[in-house]
Amino acid sequence: MALQYGVIKLFKAYLGVSPGHSSTPPAPGLRSELQSSGVSLTDVPGEKDVADKMLLVDMLSYAFDNKQSSSEEATFSGLTLVLITADPSFSYSLSMLRMRNDHRIALMIPPGNTSCLSLISQATICLECPWDVSAAATVEHQP
Repeated sequence: MALQYGVIKLFKAYLGVSPGHSSTPPAPGLRSELQSSGVSLTDVPGEKDVADKMLLVDMLSYAFDNKQSSSEEATFSGLTLVLITADPSFSYSLSMLRMRNDHRIALMIPPGNTSCLSLISQATICLECPWDVSAAATVEHQP
């Protein structure tokens, strides 16, 4: 999906690491699989709110650091940010990125989720995806 909007330059995931973190720790081997697939993992101390804030700062920093030059604007208008979430608290920041910097926002949400309409309305494109990626079927590698 992301390739139709440009080359993937950065792919980050945020993992809770503290004992009090509300999310389930990743399955054994998942960390290794993500890293070997090119995903940059960010360990997050504390509660979910900390991960949200870290993601938001990283997303805004990346967008501001990667503004298009005037020669690039003729062929490509902005960059594409892909966000996998159903959390409506990201709505305002996505709206500002889309309006101020002409960035395309690709949003991936869990199937059948209607609780994030304000978030969906800020996306350029919204796709439903399997939420539990770790439970998805694995592809066997042929020798």
